[in-house]
Amino acid sequence: MGFDKELQELIQLVVKKQLNSFSQITIGRAVNVTDAMCDVERADAPTLMGVRLNALEDMGDGYVTTVPEENSYVLCGIIENDKTEAVILKCSQVSKVLWKVQDMTKVFAKDGVVWNGGDNGGMVIVGKLIERLNEVESALADLIQKYNAHKHPYVNVSTPAITSAADSLSTKFVSETKVEQIENPKIKH
Repeated sequence: MGFDKELQELIQLVVKKQLNSFSQITIGRAVNVTDAMCDVERADAPTLMGVRLNALEDMGDGYVTTVPEENSYVLCGIIENDKTEAVILKCSQVSKVLWKVQDMTKVFAKDGVVWNGGDNGGMVIVGKLIERLNEVESALADLIQKYNAHKHPYVNVSTPAITSAADSLSTKFVSETKVEQIENPKIKH
């Protein structure tokens, strides 16, 4: 027997074993949806209560959870014919997707993406930030130039009539911000 044939038979065994772990697959509507479970109302059978959205109850440091939209259709697997041990396999509409890897989290939803709880606010739109920084830098350079050029008339006639500041401000530190100075190219939106 060739390697390809052996591999094919091994894959079929694994798939068959996986399918056998589900005694029953059923369809219904997801209601009372939370981030961890929902109830599944079925047309010709009792409602399944507390159906998990992930197969494992304790997901540890990493998971991806698809949260179905309320009242969307779901495909549900009942594990080893125990109706108290059921899991959502697929859903017709997604409310959000929860993602966690160790201490990093993301929530993908209709209204946007939230990273690590969203404590840092919204993501900066680099083009608008550069535009605004350049306006401020230009205004500061203009102010420094006007300050350096400003002269005061002096009232004492025994000295020259016009004086200026002994030390002028420098505009060397005022330069236009470039995208490369503030952009993180590893994160794009």
